[in-house]
Amino acid sequence: MAEFLQDALRLKFAAAADCLPSLVPSLKQEQLLEFYALYKQATVGECNTPSPYWYAYESKRKWEAWKALGDLPQTEAMIKYISLIEEILPDWETNQKNEQKKEGWVAVSRMANDELEINEEDKNIFDRVKEGDIDKVKCFVENCGADITDEFGMSLLHWAADRGLLDMVKLLLSHGANINMRDGSGQTALHYACSCGHSEVVKVLLINGAQPDLICDDGFTPYNLASDEIRTHFKSASFP
Repeated sequence: MAEFLQDALRLKFAAAADCLPSLVPSLKQEQLLEFYALYKQATVGECNTPSPYWYAYESKRKWEAWKALGDLPQTEAMIKYISLIEEILPDWETNQKNEQKKEGWVAVSRMANDELEINEEDKNIFDRVKEGDIDKVKCFVENCGADITDEFGMSLLHWAADRGLLDMVKLLLSHGANINMRDGSGQTALHYACSCGHSEVVKVLLINGAQPDLICDDGFTPYNLASDEIRTHFKSASFP
């Protein structure tokens, strides 16, 4: 009986998670943070990754929200997640449409960037990468190369991986981006993708030769920063 109830809870939780994308436009960022943290707690368990660096502002806020849940049991996290959906949309189960499931939690939970809006004429190539402007980035790297870095030592590939922009990552790699370039703290693009939970980006980076055992200045490899789900992509990589 207990197993049956647990299965029923998991199914309801999954349905609630599928419902969230339709609510995202009407939610405040604090609500999105709470949904993100509860989802991670429900699916992964207690926060098991180190804090992102201070300049990865969006990722750090998500990490802090998840970390704040402490050892909250996964079952309770599911129940609370469902309750929050019901508070916002009491009849969500009745009105839920059979929409195609969005790919990956990060895609449906990602908050709008908290950075100040930049005038079009003031945007640099890093801004173009962050906002996913494929055409302008392609034009730039074809003429100037893909391995320039910002004041933190982050390359275009670092930023694309941080934001989970799969097409941008593929574009930069196809134009010779150094896949194992380290930023000012010794992190590679793979560190960022693992830390932020961008599963498909992790997969592409590994397939294209990203080294999974490079240690950053804080002593972590990309594998150390990855969730259990993402670690499945490391099976074919040369990792001890």
